[in-house]
Amino acid sequence: PMPMPMPMMSSAASSVVRPEVQEVEVIKEVEVIKEVEVIKVEKVEVIKEVVNTDEVERMQKLLAAADEHIAFLEGKLRIADEHIVTMTSSIASLEMEIKRLSVSVTSTGGGVGGGSTTTSTYKVKTFELAAKLAAGDNDGDDYSYKGLPIEVEGEGLYKDLCLAGRKVAVSASSTSRVSGGGGGSRSSMSQTYK
Repeated sequence: PMPMPMPMMSSAASSVVRPEVQEVEVIKEVEVIKEVEVIKVEKVEVIKEVVNTDEVERMQKLLAAADEHIAFLEGKLRIADEHIVTMTSSIASLEMEIKRLSVSVTSTGGGVGGGSTTTSTYKVKTFELAAKLAAGDNDGDDYSYKGLPIEVEGEGLYKDLCLAGRKVAVSASSTSRVSGGGGGSRSSMSQTYK
């Protein structure tokens, strides 16, 4: 027997089948594209989480460094406060010394005619203090303090005592090693007054 030829489909029937097949294929492609998009979105979210974690770690390190710097500055402030207290007590001590060394007015009786002269002097208790004052004001006069004569209580004017031969002796009392570069030494001097 002769094989039966396959019935030919009309082109209209063939075109009806094709759009459905194409539509199914298009739907499958769209679903694949959607899945790819979902995967991309998930990857982006994972990347954002990693970036956020890195950012959080970076911020935590910055905060830790800031806390450390604040602690350092608080330590410096504490030291400065202690220094201020020390300096305040030194200033109070110096103010008391200045009051003690304040100018005293000495009246000396005049000779003929009964006149009197008034001279201002810095009155100090010891020859040592007089020597320090005379040397410390840098006014070019080794016997006065800021232009006024220095009087040592119970002994007379510092200038007269010096001119009479009283001197300040300087002796080396100790030598201390200076730490740091160079390895040199520094002599510290103390003064002995006679």
